[in-house]
Amino acid sequence: PIEHPLGCSPGIAPDESFMMCYSINPGAQLGTETNLYLTLQQPDGSWSKPRDMGSKINTGNHELFARISPDKKYLFFTRINGWGGDTSDVYWVALKEYLPESYRASEGMTNEHRGTKETRSVVTQIAETDSIRAPAEPIAKGPYLGQTPPGPTAQVFAPGLICDTGAHQWESWVSFSTDGNTFCFNRLGFVYIMENTNQGWTTPELIKSIPYRTVSCCLSPDADSVYFISARKHPRIKHNGLVRCVRTSHGWSDMQELGPPFSDSWSYGGFSLAANNSIC
Repeated sequence: PIEHPLGCSPGIAPDESFMMCYSINPGAQLGTETNLYLTLQQPDGSWSKPRDMGSKINTGNHELFARISPDKKYLFFTRINGWGGDTSDVYWVALKEYLPESYRASEGMTNEHRGTKETRSVVTQIAETDSIRAPAEPIAKGPYLGQTPPGPTAQVFAPGLICDTGAHQWESWVSFSTDGNTFCFNRLGFVYIMENTNQGWTTPELIKSIPYRTVSCCLSPDADSVYFISARKHPRIKHNGLVRCVRTSHGWSDMQELGPPFSDSWSYGGFSLAANNSIC
């Protein structure tokens, strides 16, 4: 166990060497402030005392729902402005300054971030069923949706492309596949997916089999499944637990409950997946 009054939604590193969690700040009015904390796995398997990520990441709003990039270079998280959750945007920040050297991504560590033959065949096959459509002109090219990498101060991720920074908008819970060629995110309670082909990134496509008001959507490392928690009752979900949809030759499957021990005990906050598919 980690000895700290942490909130929910741990973001685990792909190799499980560190993770980020959020905590409701003690003394904050009505719990209106949450900050992100870093904890490191020790050689004996224990976890270090969580450390506040500091003012370049944490503000007087809500910072939460952390996810670590597949190359361990970046932290993605959600910042909610206002207690009522009026606006939510995804931010990202370079992790090098915040991690001890032995925990950092190696300088040679990178993902190809391009459409492979396998990726293209999946997109083409699914395109025939209208689940994913590759546009005539890609909307972005390059690693991480073609965005300029951030420094040690958090920046909005893909403004105008993924994040609408206007009022009453909500983007959160982002994740990339291990190879960086598939991207998943939540927008206004719906789950969307994008694919990186040789022509560039496809437009965001709604996964229709995932119902409205799901939380903590998380892409599996191989991009063949999307895991999530339903935030409301649904006739096809018997328990308030972890659910997934699986990629098929016709798009995405119906919802599949994972069952015990992933049923009934899962809270609103969320979870993340390591590279070996371990659920945190």
